[in-house]
Amino acid sequence: MLQLSDNDPEIKKSITSATNIEEPFPNLLSRLDHFSDFHRAKRAIALCHNYVQKLKERTSHKTQSNTAKTSNSITVEAMEQAEYQGSAS
Repeated sequence: MLQLSDNDPEIKKSITSATNIEEPFPNLLSRLDHFSDFHRAKRAIALCHNYVQKLKERTSHKTQSNTAKTSNSITVEAMEQAEYQGSAS
């Protein structure tokens, strides 16, 4: 059997660590406390909603892989829908 030296420069040491944190997701109101004002929270909800819609489109193969990337601009309708979603929760 081959014996390996601890001082051999060709042998790399590896370190492995694992972390398991189980924290329940806070409710929507506690998440919104992180924003400085309602407009910023509403904008964040609108961005999340747009992201979810893009993912749904991508998974349903409605968009092609070679289409140009769209900007992260938010429409007035998206802001109004985010306000409705934020107040409904």
